[in-house]
Amino acid sequence: MKWKLIFFLLMLITILSIILVFRIKNNPSYNLDDYNEIYNEYNQINSMNGNNSEKNKNKEISDVIKNSRGKSYKTIATLQISKIALSCPIITEYSEENIKMAPARLIGPSPNEIGNFVIVGHNYKNKEMFSNLDKLSKNDEIILKDRINGEKKYIIYEIKEINGDDFSCVEQNKNNKREVTLITCATKNRKKRLVIKSIEKI
Repeated sequence: MKWKLIFFLLMLITILSIILVFRIKNNPSYNLDDYNEIYNEYNQINSMNGNNSEKNKNKEISDVIKNSRGKSYKTIATLQISKIALSCPIITEYSEENIKMAPARLIGPSPNEIGNFVIVGHNYKNKEMFSNLDKLSKNDEIILKDRINGEKKYIIYEIKEINGDDFSCVEQNKNNKREVTLITCATKNRKKRLVIKSIEKI
């Protein structure tokens, strides 16, 4: 009975999180200066800190970044996709305000841990953030880097468009593998979502 209650609560949290994602506006406000400032500062922090020591294993490290107006953002990883020249920090928690700045974790484990690490980002008309995901193909490479597990490479194995009521892409796998899932608005039909699923490269 206890396990059924836990499962129900987890499913409820997942569904509520997904509902928030699908309320993202088609044309959200966008501040290029803030966007560049967050990205540049995160890259400086990442290059100075490098990987953390073994004693910090199994802990999640967040870097706090502030823009010129004092707004803080917690970031936990860097996403890199060389094919579309994408390199950006991942904000720790999803909110409509946070993803105006950078892609954010929607649900899942810490970066590069076992499970399905789900990242949501805007498909901006000015080609920033996740606006070029539709140029990716199966077998393209994604790199996720964090300060605990370092850098891991993932290979895209599925690309699809989904309806707003399809939550299957955020399910946590039970196959003891690392996965990264990227979600954004579909380019041609913005009522749908483009999903890119990748699995750790062995």
